[in-house]
Amino acid sequence: MTSLKLAWIVFLKELVDALRDRRTLFAVLLSSVAIGPALLVLGSSLMSDLEKRAEAREIYASGLENAPTLRNFIERNTFVIKQAPADFERQLIDKTLGDPVLVVPPDFERRLADAETPTVEIVSSQSNQRAEGGVSRLVRVLRGFDGEQASLRLATRGVAAGLTQSIRIYNRDLANPATRAGTLMGFLPVFVLMAVLYGAMAAALDTTAGERERGSLEPLLMNPMPRAALVI
Repeated sequence: MTSLKLAWIVFLKELVDALRDRRTLFAVLLSSVAIGPALLVLGSSLMSDLEKRAEAREIYASGLENAPTLRNFIERNTFVIKQAPADFERQLIDKTLGDPVLVVPPDFERRLADAETPTVEIVSSQSNQRAEGGVSRLVRVLRGFDGEQASLRLATRGVAAGLTQSIRIYNRDLANPATRAGTLMGFLPVFVLMAVLYGAMAAALDTTAGERERGSLEPLLMNPMPRAALVI
């Protein structure tokens, strides 16, 4: 009972000392209380911004004048076509351009008319998270154009397009960008654990620092050095 009472007294004493130390108190508040909510807010804002950009109906393209068929398909799907800047690769690397760029080759329309397979490029950068968020949207548009052209080729040969498609899949998402951003709140228990850990760590370090100093000086106090050695 005496040892438990003594431990409680030491605990209260160290707690009061930690609360009196403004530096420790500031470190506890900053590392445990402020960082968690700040990260949640920043993460939610970033996720919401990425989702909004992914759903934006804007496409940056270069050389799309070489593909009137593709341009017509994109405009029929209510997308706004914007001319990509001449230095779009540098802007993507520098993260000043937040959308991927569709690059169409000069022989696109000729190869398409000859029933060949033209190649288009989607230029982006994995280090540019904003641009990466729009790649999937651009891929869906191009796949839709590919499916339409495949159906037209089959129709010109007297083959029903439905024969090549046994099932049609449509993904209907009921969540809006704000709701999807709120899923980051699932990390709240992790931040609570971090708050407890970091908050106690600063106080524990300050509490044991003096003990380590006294422990390191104890051998010198028990075995004092000669005065001549101390002078040297």
